[in-house]
Amino acid sequence: MPSVHRRYRKFYYYLDKVGMDAKVEKIRDLVENMYTYKYLTDFTYKWNQSLTDQVYGTYSGVRQEEFFQWYVRPFMNEAGGGRVIVIIFDAMRYECARELLDNLDLDEKCDAKMGHMLGVLPSETTLGMAALLPNKNIKVDDTLDIFVDDMHCGNSMAERQKILQSAVPKSACYEFDKILHAKQVEIRGLFQDKELVYVYQNQIDQRGESMRSDNEVFNACQEAIDDLVKPRRLQAFFADADGAKVSFPVPITADIKSADAKKRVIQEKFTLKSGKYGRNQEYFLVIADREDETKELHRYKFEIDISDMSF
Repeated sequence: MPSVHRRYRKFYYYLDKVGMDAKVEKIRDLVENMYTYKYLTDFTYKWNQSLTDQVYGTYSGVRQEEFFQWYVRPFMNEAGGGRVIVIIFDAMRYECARELLDNLDLDEKCDAKMGHMLGVLPSETTLGMAALLPNKNIKVDDTLDIFVDDMHCGNSMAERQKILQSAVPKSACYEFDKILHAKQVEIRGLFQDKELVYVYQNQIDQRGESMRSDNEVFNACQEAIDDLVKPRRLQAFFADADGAKVSFPVPITADIKSADAKKRVIQEKFTLKSGKYGRNQEYFLVIADREDETKELHRYKFEIDISDMSF
């Protein structure tokens, strides 16, 4: 069941789309009073009472500054020389991440999990980003100037990359928009020979700071989630054992988000090319990326019981 926070965000997200009239304004006031003054006020008070200096100092779980050690490095070891990509959303609420997890769970090839860490204080973007990098010590001066292992770490992508490369030489840091709008050949160039890539998605934080409307941050949250399950553009075709296509490709757009597997079934018709087919020969149904068919997702063995289609 969606959390109270998600329901509140969705309410303002759709409110921004339908607009405000007298009746809707009454509903908005009711929602705001229930969420802000009855729910959030009590919740915040209890949270502040429980998070004392002693509790923070003796916390035994994973801290934000241990992110690289606890999560990134083990993934790199499991990858065995493969590539690990870390996507960092600035200012994404926990309930937004939960919705993203729910969407990822709809993909049968995705093993999505969710955890938590104790964040750094003060809760400031520059310090939070520095804590996610590999580090032995982080220093913050009186002006909130930050140094990671004696290297300056501000909001500069170049500074973050320098720190990342000090631990993993074959690594890089990129803005999410740079990858989102890049062509396939450009993306291959950005990721070529990289063992680790940090990708920064700052849309929510930037939109929240500009606040062109009260609901702008909620719109940004939804768009940030949608930017990532985007429909997968695929093509399906039959091929023989040598990889030669024996059917014309069929385009498929994987964009059905229903949790019911039966509703995610796609029915398509394939037209086989003329030629000779034998029961003793191997044929495969291939599901591949539409822009680069060398990237196969699945390959299923089939038997084609047609002796001759030469005409």
